[in-house]
Amino acid sequence: MKENVLIAGVDYAMPKLFYFKEFWRKKGYGYVFYGNDRMKVMKKFPDVPFYSSHINKNSDLLFVLQEILLLKKIARKENIRYCEYYYTAPFLQMLVVLAVMKLCRITVISIYRGGEIYYWRRHSFFKKYFLKTANRLSHKIAYKEMYMPEILKNNGMFHQGRMYHWANSIEYAELPSDYISRKENVLLFHNSFKEWRHPDFLIDVINRLKEKTVNFKLILAGYREDADNAILKIINEKINNYGLSKFVEIYDFAANEPEFYYKKSKIFLLPSDLVYCNYSLLEAMNYGVVPLVSELDNDSHLIIDHESDGYIVPNDEDRWSSLIYELLTDENKFERMSKLANLKIYNDYNSQKRFEKYYDFIKVTEF
Repeated sequence: MKENVLIAGVDYAMPKLFYFKEFWRKKGYGYVFYGNDRMKVMKKFPDVPFYSSHINKNSDLLFVLQEILLLKKIARKENIRYCEYYYTAPFLQMLVVLAVMKLCRITVISIYRGGEIYYWRRHSFFKKYFLKTANRLSHKIAYKEMYMPEILKNNGMFHQGRMYHWANSIEYAELPSDYISRKENVLLFHNSFKEWRHPDFLIDVINRLKEKTVNFKLILAGYREDADNAILKIINEKINNYGLSKFVEIYDFAANEPEFYYKKSKIFLLPSDLVYCNYSLLEAMNYGVVPLVSELDNDSHLIIDHESDGYIVPNDEDRWSSLIYELLTDENKFERMSKLANLKIYNDYNSQKRFEKYYDFIKVTEF
């Protein structure tokens, strides 16, 4: 019977969780997903068994017991060999999943994506204690960001031999010969609205850009109906104050497939405190969208070669508007940088190359 990899611990399904699906298949494994599907992603993966979880902090004991039985059923029925475990679901759900995986002797690979480590100082004592316990229960630990090892070491959670830097990667796609003709003067921000990503700064940027003789449209695909949209309020206030409504389109993060934006956009904007291995950044570069990012993240240079396949600059609206203007008006420069951005993905952030290293890492220690 075919063995499977269980994805668990995420608050909802996202396409990027399944980038390695075909590579796992070639090794003889399939994927199984346990969680929520509020973005209706699972319909894209009809061959991935989906088990819905509704457990939360208010679930009673009977409900928790039912969920434990469900997870044991999944482990047995789906012949689970590995569990890729993320840390964004409610605590109770996380505890239940990890306990069942331990009982069923399934190899757990804990995956730290961001907030659970980035906001360590803000966590309650209980959350810190839980994360440390989960860390000990895991056989392997994969971390996504370069700042994480220092925080993990400072809190006794870095275990040499069990740790792996699993940088984000995507499935490389060669650019079609006519891709340039499909591009419009679209500037794209495609990330959920967070204060530390500074999407409101982009309104200041285009307020400068509108003074230049160039047509453009800024797309902000980042607000979420289920999230605190204080940033959205700030953005709308700036748009109204500057009179920029005809230059800006705002979408829910899940309103369209990401490709809808990437195919027509020329410049990807990310004025964020954290840039390194942002999934949308990698996806956009794969489609030949030239990145313009903040220098606030010291690791930005690991993805972008400044002035070659993108720009890494201070968050200064005049500087940003000037660089955008250059890319929108100099077709040769845009095409050169666009192709180099795509090539960077092939050389350094190609899922096929990354998967082999990841697979070798998790095969070393198993039950």
